[in-house]
Amino acid sequence: MDQYSADFESCGMVEIRGRSNYQCELREDFSCEDGRVGRCPYWGSVGCPYSAAEMRCRVSPLVVTNYHKWFVTRKDDSPFSNFEQLICDEGHEAPEALADHMQILLHHKEIEALRLPFLDGTEADEFWNWKRWAKAAHALCTTALEATAAKIECANPKPAWIKEYSHLINLQQRLLTLSTASPQDWVGEEIRDVGWQFDPIRPARYAELKLFCRIPRIIMVSATIRPKTMYMLGVPQERFDFFEYPSDFDASRCPTYWIPTMRNDHKQNDLSMLYLRADQIMARRGDRKALIHTVSWKGLQELLACTKYAPRIMSNEKGEPITDAITRFRKSEPPTVFASPSVGTGFDFAGNEAEYQILLKVPFQDGRSKIVQARQAEDSEYGPYKMMQSLVQTIGRIMRSKTDRGESFILDNHIEWVRSRYGHFAPRTFHQFFRKLQVAPPPPPKL
Repeated sequence: MDQYSADFESCGMVEIRGRSNYQCELREDFSCEDGRVGRCPYWGSVGCPYSAAEMRCRVSPLVVTNYHKWFVTRKDDSPFSNFEQLICDEGHEAPEALADHMQILLHHKEIEALRLPFLDGTEADEFWNWKRWAKAAHALCTTALEATAAKIECANPKPAWIKEYSHLINLQQRLLTLSTASPQDWVGEEIRDVGWQFDPIRPARYAELKLFCRIPRIIMVSATIRPKTMYMLGVPQERFDFFEYPSDFDASRCPTYWIPTMRNDHKQNDLSMLYLRADQIMARRGDRKALIHTVSWKGLQELLACTKYAPRIMSNEKGEPITDAITRFRKSEPPTVFASPSVGTGFDFAGNEAEYQILLKVPFQDGRSKIVQARQAEDSEYGPYKMMQSLVQTIGRIMRSKTDRGESFILDNHIEWVRSRYGHFAPRTFHQFFRKLQVAPPPPPKL
């Protein structure tokens, strides 16, 4: 959003985010979300940062926002009403963004406050029981909400009361959705030390209501979007046109090498050959920075224990904000290598921030999750599509322009059959830049 706002501000583009992103003018400890609940006198006027953003959006022909804000805003009376064209950038993320938006997560702490324990045992296995439970929890939440509403009627409500009210409004909506959900279309799963998570098996059923909103013209844009992306949003083939354009990147500047090493999966007890191969690649590239994608935290710990280049490896701790670790890495000097399971998407490493990367494992989906199993049973291509999207997006982290340069090394031998069987889920450029080698090539000139 920052990039779009900067690039297109001159032709009238404005942005809008969720209310919690704006600082309330009434109190320093309030966001505009808190100010709205606390009856801020600036709300609805140009003196309110969020209301001013809404006003700008209503009169501008160009508005940029994020998927979550788009999903949660009513389209019949909002700054998004009456648009005739919607452009979804990073369109490959739309199915997952929709699924995440529809997900209901209930935490132990917030449910304990209602004094209604979660279901357990065999009772928790039937979604019908959760519907009845959610109806009872919704009634308790409504009572708590009314009590909190009474407290904030005073002239100077405490910030804690305001936040509690906002939280209860959100919880009430989640419980209402759960109580009205169709049992055959939803799956519930206990998340250890967190609570319970509920997901729709077919998020595409909500695509028209939440994403497309009867807008006449919709353009989905992405370097990795495929026709399958549209099918996952419930759009049949006859309702869309798909165009794939050639890359203007020089293939010699961004090769993807597969060096046959070994299969990396749970059946392997000894991965020493994998880490030896990674060491061979790093040995000849000590003058530049790099990424290593481990896919899992367990894989990260095994890498640190087995590689002889552990002293040059930087990583983030589990639970640590990934942005803090990435900031440290960007400021570091060669031959620093950033190893993590968390940078396959969402972060770019242009120029000399990372000139090569190593993928230790093909990023298969975790098949232990109930919702993944349910969606895979509904659509046999669900897991392979997500895997291939993750793989291609990961490879794109270090090549950000025509003048950039980045080598990608895949060491997991699963790539051979994955590319053969599911290669149609990757763009043509992935195959054009793919090379099979027996040994790591000499490094190209440093940027």
